Amino acid sequence: MNIINLSGYKEPGRDIIGRQATDDDYDDVISSDTILQVNGVEVLRYQILTGRALALAKTLSEKSELTEGERTSGLKTRSAIYGYMPRNPVRCDWCRVTQNTKRHPGLHSLAVEYAEAIDDMYPDDVGAGGISEDWRMGRSRFCSLNVNVNFAIKYHTDSGNIKGMKSNVFIYRKGCSGGRLVVPGARLAFEQKMGALIIFDGHSITHGVTAIKPERADYMRSSIVLYTMHMMQHCLSPNEESMRSKQKMSAQAREKRLGNPRLRERYRDQLKNNEEIANG
Repeated sequence: MNIINLSGYKEPGRDIIGRQATDDDYDDVISSDTILQVNGVEVLRYQILTGRALALAKTLSEKSELTEGERTSGLKTRSAIYGYMPRNPVRCDWCRVTQNTKRHPGLHSLAVEYAEAIDDMYPDDVGAGGISEDWRMGRSRFCSLNVNVNFAIKYHTDSGNIKGMKSNVFIYRKGCSGGRLVVPGARLAFEQKMGALIIFDGHSITHGVTAIKPERADYMRSSIVLYTMHMMQHCLSPNEESMRSKQKMSAQAREKRLGNPRLRERYRDQLKNNEEIANG
């Protein structure tokens, strides 16, 4: 394992957030097992995996039922989500099992196996912030798994996750080039080749992905991401959340029948308040 120790690290300006990463944003490309340190403290670990982890990633990438979606920025996505999701006062104001977990229990079981395998590779013992095991994927610290296909995410930080828990991304790909993960503050890019796993401080390190370049019609760059959103800390037991969901659905249906024009605005305000509480 190579070690790169930076004597200092400076985050880029906030104006870079939301911009596509380009080849001009880095000087070197990392393509072999490497630990990146800042003043002797590990902030990123890059390694190439084979064996069972890669086989699980291949199945999840090729067999998952992908859903067309759109981020708040308007960017189109194709993804599948396994595990559990927190409350969203605008859409579903209760903690819940994802649709892919309900519809494809066999694939969910593979997702749990994958989550446990990646958890075992983590270089720290940061837990899941007191979140009940009912909302976690097996014995791992993670609550959710995303399979993102042909999606080059723009510069961002992982502000929605539990603080202190490192982010991760694993790559399964075929028939394409590009799609490197760039850390502009370090002027480094990490080759997202088949089997590449990156575990890093996504809260503090701005990162993004360069454009994906198809080389054949059936190309695929699948990034598999495990995470635990800080809003999961507010989840009650599954039975309590089920009762809460019935109450919420009844209240929303009643207000909609009454034609309350302020319904969505009120729930948007509630979402904002919940996020402020969670962020402390």
